[in-house]
Formats: sequence, structure tokens, C-alpha cells
Amino acid sequence: MSNATWTPDRDRVVTIGADGDSKVVDVIDTGTGEFLASIRQPGPEAPPSGPLPPPDKVVVSPDARLIAATQHARSTQIIDALTFETITVLKPGGSPGSFSPDSNLLIVGDSQGAYIYDTRSWTHVGTIRNRDPSPHFTWYFDVAFHPVEPIVFAIDGNAADRSLTVWDISDDPVKVAAFPFNGAPAAVSLSADGRRAAAQDVFSGAVRIWDVDEALSSEDPSSAILLDIDAGKFVQGAVLDTDGKRLLTADGANSQLAIWDVETGRRVYVVDIGVAPLHEPQFSPEGDRLLVPVEGGVVHELTLDVDELVDIARARAPRSLTDEECRVYLGAECPAHGS
Repeated sequence: MSNATWTPDRDRVVTIGADGDSKVVDVIDTGTGEFLASIRQPGPEAPPSGPLPPPDKVVVSPDARLIAATQHARSTQIIDALTFETITVLKPGGSPGSFSPDSNLLIVGDSQGAYIYDTRSWTHVGTIRNRDPSPHFTWYFDVAFHPVEPIVFAIDGNAADRSLTVWDISDDPVKVAAFPFNGAPAAVSLSADGRRAAAQDVFSGAVRIWDVDEALSSEDPSSAILLDIDAGKFVQGAVLDTDGKRLLTADGANSQLAIWDVETGRRVYVVDIGVAPLHEPQFSPEGDRLLVPVEGGVVHELTLDVDELVDIARARAPRSLTDEECRVYLGAECPAHGS
């Protein structure tokens, strides 16, 4: 399984994938396609004790200083994003979840819980544990930090409570809310302003979106559900864009991306990648590009900018697009010729 993310300035893409028993982190210049670094991690210390190994995952800190990457079943490698040298290895925690907005905290998870580390000292400062420790490795774990408040949104595939849980981490982590979800949530996404949250179930294809402020203030968080959709047979990502008005989903079984209008619940854009299962696509911060990792270590960068799409179409098509083709393939009217 592969995973990829942009650096905050979008100048580089950081990927992780398996190479035999080892994992390899690659850093690629998005302008030239040049490989700037290839960091091979050592093989596993011991095979996982359960049926599933941790999925390969990589995250970059908002200040662009740090890369956190899955190393082993219960450890995460921390890499200097400028020198590409290993800074430390965090144990426990084999699945990096998210950095805080100020980059001072990192949450990593494993089958036993989620661990909060201070990135200035790499000390363990708190644990989010939503259930009793399990001897098995169920790797559906994800977290998202609120952009302003000291709260974290977390899902946990091992938990008896299959809700999207909300934790106050201003001191020792305390669960303050649970947003109901039908299914086993596998990933969480938050809009940039923290006002909308989304969770997905890989196997059923269910995706649910909540109004965060209303859910936190209500005695019944289910009253704050904005949207329920069926996004496909094997959903490998459900991501809100910056303002929470669009939802990006990846149907891993059919290799299709879809963009949904959150206000109407309509699917407004479909891209057929058509080559391999998809993994955790992303919107760019500006919302005009998509980053789509697929099996085999390949990463696609797609544009949603209509003018750029028109330029590509004009360069490749043997004739001008008709008005109907522009509406179907570009989702917009054809720009005037020569513009």
C-alpha cells in the first residue's frame, strides 16, 4: 500500500511504499519530477502479532520541518525534511496520524491506542485510549486536530464505540463528545476552519459529515448530521476541501475519484483513474489540484482548474472542444477561443 502527501508549499511530494520487508520514503520535486531523497527504513523488528500490518502512511508538519513515516508495527520514524536525516524513532505508535497546527504535537497510533508526542522534545505527553488494549492489529486509526481549539477528532477501528470521538487535549486527554456513525469509521477529515468533520467506513462506503459547532453544543450530535452518502464499494479516502463545501472520495474497488457538493449531496465530478486501487487522495490547500496515490508507488497529480484543463485539452485534442464536450468533460462552458 502506498501513501503520499504534499509539503505545505506544494513544491514537493513525499511518498511511502513497501520494498520487500523495508519501507521507502521518497521526496520528489513537483516541478521537475526529480527524486530529492530516497530514505530506506530497516526491515521489521518482528512480524505483527495480528492479521494486518500497519498501512504505510506519511505526514508532513505544517511548518515543513518534519516528516513522520510508518516504520514498523509499533514505531514511527521522524525525518528532518531539510536534511532527510532521521531525528528519532517513536515507540509506541506505528501509524502517524496528524501534526497539530503549530507543529508542536504529533499523534501516532497503533492497536493499543493513540499517543501524543511533543515534537520539541519528543516526549510522550498523553494517550487517547478509546477501549481496552487489544492483542490484535486493526489499523483503522486516524486523527485530526481542530485548527484553533485544543481538541482532537479521532476514530479507532478497535474500539467498541464506533463513533467519531472528540477529545480535549489541553491537559490529560478527556473525551468530550462522540458523533454517531453507522459502521466502522476508518478515517476522519476536518475542514480548514474546523466547522465541518467527515468520517468514512472503508467497506460499506458510508460517509457522514457533521456541523462541528452544532454537534458539540447539542445534547444529540445526530441532529448536526449534514450529509450521509454511499461513496462506493471500498472507500479509500473521504476528504473535505478547505471550506468544507466539497468532499473528495476514492472508490478503491473501481479506481474512481468523485467530488460531492456537501450542500446538495450531489456527485458533481467523477474521474476514472482506471489503473489500480486508490489510497487516501488529497485536495491541495487551494482546492484546485488533487494528489492521488495508487498501488505500485505511483502518484497522480490532477488539476481541477478549468483554464488549465482547457489548455491541456487544446494541446492534445486534434480539434476544438464543442460546447457539449466542455460541459461534460470540464464541468463548465467553453472559454472563448483565443482567451
